[in-house]
Amino acid sequence: MDLNAARNTEKDEINLRGNIFYSSSNNRMDSQKWYTMGRYGLKLADKRWVNFYKLEVDHDRFANISVRAIPSAGFGYWFSDTPDWKAMTELGIAMAHTDYLDTTKTTNEAMIVPRAFFDKRLFKEAHLTEDITVYPLLKDAGDYRLHSETVFSNPVSKQLSLRISLIEDYNSKPSASKKKTDSQILSSLNYSF
Repeated sequence: MDLNAARNTEKDEINLRGNIFYSSSNNRMDSQKWYTMGRYGLKLADKRWVNFYKLEVDHDRFANISVRAIPSAGFGYWFSDTPDWKAMTELGIAMAHTDYLDTTKTTNEAMIVPRAFFDKRLFKEAHLTEDITVYPLLKDAGDYRLHSETVFSNPVSKQLSLRISLIEDYNSKPSASKKKTDSQILSSLNYSF
């Protein structure tokens, strides 16, 4: 389940998102994740620059993450914001607090958070979107996570659309016995109102 809410005015941007993902095969759970995000962006003088404040909180049982909270703040720039082509980058500074499911010690780590977002209208109302965020630690840039979400969406009706997502999560230094890459392909019907 994935819920999104967004508001974009002349003065600011508000984005809220929450999702829960659970899967099993052969009567055995093989994925359990949830993620929430709140972002507020204040548009600066020329409306292309944005000063943003964001909070991300997630859980990933199979990556050994009980709860990870990442508050961040920084600046973003909209290269284009039209119905046919949207392109934006942002850079923030953050502090990641992570509690683990096993006996691994709780961590608090400073990081930078670069992000790139692109949305291209392909035909009629179909869109291809790419959203990439990298989470490198300030003390060791070789210790980083990457989250990439590629989405194709095509309206079926005025309020209903088909959505196919490819989600890639990469961790350069995962917990012991955990894999570096987690990939998901999801198809869904989205309802907008």
